[in-house]
Amino acid sequence: MKNKKGFTTVELVVSFVLIAVISIGFFNTILSLQKQQQRNIAINQYKAFTLSLNSSIQNDFLNDRIDKIEICGSNCYNITYLNNGEKQLLIDEENSIITYGSYKDRLPSDYRFIDEVEITSYLSDEVGFDSYIVLTITVKNDLENKIEKIKYMYQYDSDTHIVDTNL
Repeated sequence: MKNKKGFTTVELVVSFVLIAVISIGFFNTILSLQKQQQRNIAINQYKAFTLSLNSSIQNDFLNDRIDKIEICGSNCYNITYLNNGEKQLLIDEENSIITYGSYKDRLPSDYRFIDEVEITSYLSDEVGFDSYIVLTITVKNDLENKIEKIKYMYQYDSDTHIVDTNL
């Protein structure tokens, strides 16, 4: 009877191959989870950014009256309100910073501003609040290669209020 005290070469090679295959599978799973976590963090940071910006701009749009909007440079607009005076909307594409009045914030690291801020005016056939000014800020998510638009709408009655837009 032969006494076996160790593994044969074939058994060792098979064991190493199995361990390598399982390790590669775990490694790919961990990388996938890590990428998904990075996406989730970027999206949550972006949502926090837009929520903060929304509270500032929407508060003015809802609670005050715009008298004038004028261009003050590239990606720069001066918005004059009846009660709050003038607030400047300025986007620094190079540093990914937006400034609106006293509000100043940086886009999350995986996002960047693209294109110019777009301000458009619309007049509808409705009675009452028949005029709209839409402010659109375009950003790109580099992780997902996805373009998103942040939009704000100011609605007013053109019969009782005129907004001077020198755009």
